[in-house]
Amino acid sequence: MKVNLASNSLDVPVLEIVSDVDEVFVYIAPKWTSLIISDKTMVSVSTKPEQIAFLQHLLEEGNLAEFWKQVCLRKEYYLNDWLGIPKEYMEDFMAHYISTAFYSNLIPSKLGLAIMKLVAHRGARLTLISNCIAGTEEAKQKWLKNILGGLPVKLVMLPIDTSKADYVKEEQPRLNEFIDDKLESIYDVANVLKGSYNYSPSINIIRFGYVINKIELLEKLDQVRIDRGLSATVMDFDSDPNL
Repeated sequence: MKVNLASNSLDVPVLEIVSDVDEVFVYIAPKWTSLIISDKTMVSVSTKPEQIAFLQHLLEEGNLAEFWKQVCLRKEYYLNDWLGIPKEYMEDFMAHYISTAFYSNLIPSKLGLAIMKLVAHRGARLTLISNCIAGTEEAKQKWLKNILGGLPVKLVMLPIDTSKADYVKEEQPRLNEFIDDKLESIYDVANVLKGSYNYSPSINIIRFGYVINKIELLEKLDQVRIDRGLSATVMDFDSDPNL
């Protein structure tokens, strides 16, 4: 896994990285899934009992690698859709994530660690940007500050319905690398970036199931990339389970 270092241009001497947090800098879906399938209420109301049973079996057998792979290759972006949790139980579903202890035992992804090294050893400037569900911002920021250990990283916590593209357009239009797990966000940001003869911003895509499943949007993104002079890197998700 690598970040395409498109930073060696004459007019952009410092590597500017803007990265999403959840599922990029740290994986949250595997832990969240494990909590849901261990909740008797969630299991009893799921409209996909066979899916739940299969995932429970993987955990009971200690097959963490396959469990991790199943979560990362799911075609549905939203976990509640993938696990068949009805809308009327969303408050209970969300409570597992909104818990102040959710992030406490998580560690950065391999990509997250690689980005931190770029900041520590190459002087890269990093902005971690995240759309926060109400009640999660404080716990997320606390975890990030602890993990970053004093590294000069800018943390930007946006309301859940705020576009990251708007922030990039206003605050960091000359970034080198943009990384996100949501294809729609990557597409929106790609539309506000512009390359030149010696400067090619890179959009970085992670090969999650819910990303590669959107063929039409991937094709549109590729055309935008060409039209706006951008480069692109497609990265594999971590293969080692971290629950």
